[in-house]
Amino acid sequence: MSVKASAKVLAVFALTVLFAACAPPDDQRKNEQQGRAGAPTGCCQRTETSCASPVTKEQCDEIRGAFHEGGDCRSDTGSCGVEHE
Repeated sequence: MSVKASAKVLAVFALTVLFAACAPPDDQRKNEQQGRAGAPTGCCQRTETSCASPVTKEQCDEIRGAFHEGGDCRSDTGSCGVEHE
């Protein structure tokens, strides 16, 4: 194997290790996939002026917020609003 080929193999290996170290833990990936796989999403009102979206009810329960299905977090007010189609 030439020096150039060895360097390429080593670079690919180093990138693989780097990306594996930066990947979220398996349970976090599983929760994200479940959220996309069909659980309804909405807005989670954490405090009077603090919200997050899109989140599932389970994610909102974990941070002890009030879940509003189909809602969207308004950045101007920090409160959940309902999407209108």
